Amino acid sequence: AAEAAEDAERAEARLAELTEALEAARAESDERAARHRDELAGLAEQFEAERAELREHAAADLAAERAGAEVHLEQLRAEMHEALGAERAARERAEGAAGKLREQVAALAAAHADELGRLRAEAEAALEAALADRQVAAVLTEPALTNIGIVLPDEGYLEGLIELAHHYGTLVVLDETHTISAGPGGLTGKLG
Repeated sequence: AAEAAEDAERAEARLAELTEALEAARAESDERAARHRDELAGLAEQFEAERAELREHAAADLAAERAGAEVHLEQLRAEMHEALGAERAARERAEGAAGKLREQVAALAAAHADELGRLRAEAEAALEAALADRQVAAVLTEPALTNIGIVLPDEGYLEGLIELAHHYGTLVVLDETHTISAGPGGLTGKLG
């Protein structure tokens, strides 16, 4: 019982010690919190003063920039109007030149229609002769002529090429390096 009483006294003394330390820590914490509140209030006042000054400067800068931007915008409008006029004139010249070129191409095609037909027939016969021994794995071609713009093949040309190649067990690979610009799936996708 004496030991239990001593243990109880020691526990009470330790509890009193811890309570006193806790109270001291609370007091110190409250004091630190008060200092921080004061510092924060001072910083808030300083922040508000600096923010007001920045707003004044920003408003003045914005007014100056707006005035400069309006002048620049007017200059850009004038330049754009001039550029559009030049573009319109260039487009009209290009359309005129393209019309003349179309007429010349049509005239050449009409003048050389027989020769073109003969060349097509010779090319088809040469391709069939090359495929006939079934040693060619694949024919690699572009779906359109692209070294002078994009010149589409004659109607049925690609279908005939594919049919002939498949007849001899040869694959056809369409190189869409240039003609992919025709849209999703390239020219192959567009032509079906």
